[in-house]
Amino acid sequence: MKITMNSHDRIMCAISHNEPDHVPLFFAFLGRGEPFDRRSGFTFGNINRFDVRYKYSFRHQIKKIEEVLRLGLDDTLRIEQPLGWAEEYVVEGVKNIKTRIRTYFSEDKSKEFIEKIYITPEGELKTVIWKTEDWPHGDNIPVFSDFNVSRAKEFLIKTYEDLKKLKYLLGEPKKAEYEEFKKEARELKEAARQFGVVLEGGRTSLGDSLVWLLGIQNMIYGTFDSPDFIMELLDILYNWEEKRLEMIIDEGIEILFHSAWYEMIDFWTPDLYRRILKPRLSKLVKLTQQAGVKFAYIITKSYDVLANDFLDLGFDCLYGVDPLQGKADLEFLQKKFKGKICLWGGINSAITLGRGSKEEIEKAVEDAIKHLAPGGGFVLFPVDNILPEANPWDNIEIMLNKWREIGSYPINSG
Repeated sequence: MKITMNSHDRIMCAISHNEPDHVPLFFAFLGRGEPFDRRSGFTFGNINRFDVRYKYSFRHQIKKIEEVLRLGLDDTLRIEQPLGWAEEYVVEGVKNIKTRIRTYFSEDKSKEFIEKIYITPEGELKTVIWKTEDWPHGDNIPVFSDFNVSRAKEFLIKTYEDLKKLKYLLGEPKKAEYEEFKKEARELKEAARQFGVVLEGGRTSLGDSLVWLLGIQNMIYGTFDSPDFIMELLDILYNWEEKRLEMIIDEGIEILFHSAWYEMIDFWTPDLYRRILKPRLSKLVKLTQQAGVKFAYIITKSYDVLANDFLDLGFDCLYGVDPLQGKADLEFLQKKFKGKICLWGGINSAITLGRGSKEEIEKAVEDAIKHLAPGGGFVLFPVDNILPEANPWDNIEIMLNKWREIGSYPINSG
């Protein structure tokens, strides 16, 4: 495989719609590294930030970079906003916020619940969840979490009165927390320079945060029955994200990743996406790009229906192109976005890379590179995650070998 660039230059070249030395290959590892030890040599605990089941420190990012680059893959280092991005947001680090938590059982003792109350100058906010055996947060309830959505007995935001209270939860971090953010950002920036990798930021979220606060059903009904309420809540979230985005932009990030799993047309009609979400996304994109930072939109479906909207919004990158579960038409996407939006994905992780035969995996890699790589603007990525329990290392090696065989530019698209 041709190697004339470092990882940083390779990914930035691809995002800028040029051909690097070879097709960048990015893996999002999730969980703990030990199950990969025997085959891959990974020896570092929690290998991805987004797994709340395991304790994590930013030092894991630096260790992961060393291992991933050793395999010849590309990677990034991530600076997160003070107190974490939305789904890891530590509200206890906000100035002047007090909380009260209690656990209790149902009358028949069959279910245990956690109740959390936030005390604000405008009054109290309350949320209650059913504590299942796989609840990962102990006796606590985060403000934002996918785990809340299916277990909530009472969601955090219910009325207009709650919106005034929410603003206090999305306040300024305490001095110590802000200083810790600055320290970590400096170290990550230096590490990115040292290892020659992209410094990314995020994640921001709008539609995702909406679901975490309201629940899926309440959010969907609300867009039809109470659109003004939904838009006011989104504006609160946007203003919060804007302030925090400016903080990580100041630290020198080069790409911003925006989480949009709940911005797919599974949850929004195209008309409501355009009337409610799109104007706020447009402001976020412009703020990002005016600072010289690339905007990457994480979405794994809806490419066909929202393709023109993505072009209107001017995304630099679409992250999560999945030809199997996401039903992304690779040939259509290349024609639609060539020279306009970088495509990050191309192969399914859970089924193709998890359970596919050698022939199926090799064909998936060939199809992705054949359709998406010519002319640049492509990062090969198994969508969404590499999991120790779901992705045998033998299958990963099949992908790596085929990528090394055919991934150098110029690409044979015949």
